[in-house]
This record gives sequence, structure tokens and C-alpha cells, in this order.
Amino acid sequence: SPGVFLSHGETLLKKRKNFPFFHLRKDFGEKLMDDWDVILKGVERTVDFLEQERVFDSHRLPTDIVIPMLVGLWGLAPDGLDEEGQARVILRRFLWRAFFTDRYERATNSRTVADFKELRKMVTNGGTANPDVFDEKEFPLPAPEGLISGGWPIRKDRIPRAILALALKKGGIDLADGSPATRENLKKREYHHLFPVARLKEKGVEDNEIFKSLNCALVTWRTNRTIAAKEPEKYLAERRDGND
Repeated sequence: SPGVFLSHGETLLKKRKNFPFFHLRKDFGEKLMDDWDVILKGVERTVDFLEQERVFDSHRLPTDIVIPMLVGLWGLAPDGLDEEGQARVILRRFLWRAFFTDRYERATNSRTVADFKELRKMVTNGGTANPDVFDEKEFPLPAPEGLISGGWPIRKDRIPRAILALALKKGGIDLADGSPATRENLKKREYHHLFPVARLKEKGVEDNEIFKSLNCALVTWRTNRTIAAKEPEKYLAERRDGND
């Protein structure tokens, strides 16, 4: 089943030095071929799903552990009508909880396999399984302090990137020209400090308090150069008045 692919085939999708390596079972190749069509279907539907959630590339992905899970689950999910809609609701909830909770911070392989089995029941049968990733007491969403402490999202840290991913989910609107972020223009966007570095340093703010995800916006290079070191209150007021 795709569960075999999940637990033993992650390296086929993502070969990275820091990615877990698994010893392949003797029957891995045979099972992989048996499930090949399901896997391809899962990959195609996962790509569409992530595009709809506005998760465009690996540079802004909060955690890559979701990818093989989504491939396995979308490969099994119903195709069309209410059943697909319900599966989408479940997988959307899974995606964003994986981004914003620490469920997969430790022992990721055992946790993903356990959650995969429970999510599979929900996605394929409309069952009432309760995967641990949905346990709000055991794996709660971050408190405001946890969001405030999130660092600069260019680094590969889950919470900072999750905050940025949420901004992109809401459109990633450029502060000046009003254009939404897309897969193509995102490559040309720049990481902009909403409260300028120079102004904050003048006030004695340390770098670790300046480079925060909540102080970050992805903007075009023109916007970044035009805004420069203006105070946020000033350039946002200018944009408001210009759009009246």
C-alpha cells in the first residue's frame, strides 16, 4: 500500500543530506510497481493542492515531512463531489497543523506513519479516526509569544516559515502595487522589513528582535527600493491616500 511508500520510499522523492534514510524491504520494488499509478496520481493531486494552498516552493516550505504524507493520502482520496471536498478539508487541516504545531519535530518517521494510518481512514472512509496531529491538547497551536519569537523566514525554521506561508495563503499582496504573490513572481520578490532595520537600530533594538517573521513581507524589488527606510505608518498612509 502507499503506507509502504511512505515509510520506505521518502528518499525517492527527496534526496537531501538531512533527510532520514530507510533500509528498503526486500519486497519494496515489487510493491512500488504495484502502487506506481496510485503514487503518480498522489503526486499530481498534491501539486495541485499545494498550489491552491499557495505553498509554491521548497524555499518557503515550513516542513517537508508533509510531502510524502500528502502524496500517499491524495493517491487514495476520492475523486470528485462531496467525498473529495471532505478529503480536502481534512488534508488542509493536516497541512496547517503540521506547519504550526511541533507534532513532527521529533521522531518524525514513527509519528508520520502513525498519523498516516489514521488520516487514511478519514480520507478514504469518512471515518472518525483522530490522528495525534489533530490533538489540540497534546500539540496545541503556538501561543502569541511563540509567534512573536519566530525568526527571519529565509532560514529553514518551521514557525517563521509557517507565518510567511499564512501571509502567502492570504494573497501575499505587495505593499505598493497591490499584486498578489504567484509561483512565477515569487522568484523575484525580496524579503522586506516592515519596520526598517536602521530605524529599529536607532532605537537600540537588537538584531535578534529585528529579524522576525512578523516584521517580514515579500515585496517586489521596486517596492523594496521605493519604501526604503520609510516608517510603516507613513508609506501605508501614502498608499491609502493614493487609492482614495
